[in-house]
Amino acid sequence: MDKNSIAKEWFDFAKQDLSSAEYLSEKLPPPLENICFHRQQALV
Repeated sequence: MDKNSIAKEWFDFAKQDLSSAEYLSEKLPPPLENICFHRQQALV
């Protein structure tokens, strides 16, 4: 696996984490711990 493929895979993971956080933020009551986890993972 070349460096570009590895970087793309990590960006895809970050997009999935951000998408999960956005989805969870619409739930009532919002699961704040899970939202914070996915947001943090997306930003690392």
